[in-house]
Amino acid sequence: MNRRNPASSCSRTSQGFPRPCPRCKSNDFMVRRTEEATAPATNGKGKEPSNASADGAGAGANDGDAGVVEWRSRPLCCETCGRWVHVGCAGVQYAEQVPPRPWFHCRACRNTYLRLEAAAERNPHPSCASPTHALYLLTPADHHAALALPGASAAAGSGPAAVTASGAGRLAVGSLHARGPAGAVVPLLAQGFNADAIQGFGQPAREYDGGKYSAVLLSRGQPVAAATFNVFGDEAQLCLLATALQHRLKGNGSALVADLEAVLADLGVSRMLVQSRSVALPLWLGRLGYSIVEPAEVEQLHRRLPIAYYDCALLQKHLTPRSQQPQLQQPAVQSRM
Repeated sequence: MNRRNPASSCSRTSQGFPRPCPRCKSNDFMVRRTEEATAPATNGKGKEPSNASADGAGAGANDGDAGVVEWRSRPLCCETCGRWVHVGCAGVQYAEQVPPRPWFHCRACRNTYLRLEAAAERNPHPSCASPTHALYLLTPADHHAALALPGASAAAGSGPAAVTASGAGRLAVGSLHARGPAGAVVPLLAQGFNADAIQGFGQPAREYDGGKYSAVLLSRGQPVAAATFNVFGDEAQLCLLATALQHRLKGNGSALVADLEAVLADLGVSRMLVQSRSVALPLWLGRLGYSIVEPAEVEQLHRRLPIAYYDCALLQKHLTPRSQQPQLQQPAVQSRM
């Protein structure tokens, strides 16, 4: 599938990535200017921070390029939605003023981040599949904690994939602890996706593709399915979904989707988006209750959200919090996935 190109260079691309700064509506980042243009701007007054002193504000410039990157055009990245905001638009004038992470470009993103962390603290969540099933919602903090387990740091590679080599899947104890089986996510995904797709999970430069958050479904304490997803305010996107080979055709994948929808709806998410290949369309459109997004709206979403692919169907499902449907009885999932 044709993937949206990430901002390997931070200037504007024909596909509109990165998305425009929400404050000035421009998507020109890391703008370079020559020394001649820089000199009048300083003019004996306070100088703009140099490239070396502003590493915390953003990256992506090529060292071999001529000119100096304008300080105001450097990006701050929202922890929740990944939106870039010019440091100048954020009122940051000096490198010492760069805010620590996590940083949020709006109150809604901050609230979403806090709600997701709170949901992870409430693990495990009940599942619609059966009383012996349980859902665990995991955040980047949980995956970092899994990497801190004995043996995980010695695994080859970096990021969540390192947990695969170490086999770490149990809860850690201490001040840094995982609130669920974070080490089980990548091994489960590996049973349904190639290495390139999995590497996008948890990597800041490719979270638009592989997902930032994850969910794991357990049956009698055994991880049976995993999914990765992103949350953009009141919208979420399911990125990867895989079921363990020995637990397929038992409804575990469908149950995980239904459980995740319920949890996110209670957190304020009103719509779930999924990009599906043609072979899986009958499942999503039939048993899981999704519908195809109209082409005009798809184009708008591609401009507004970091949706990864252009050559597969974009599906949607509107979510309703459980508190607003007290009369509805949640049936056990009967689909086979």
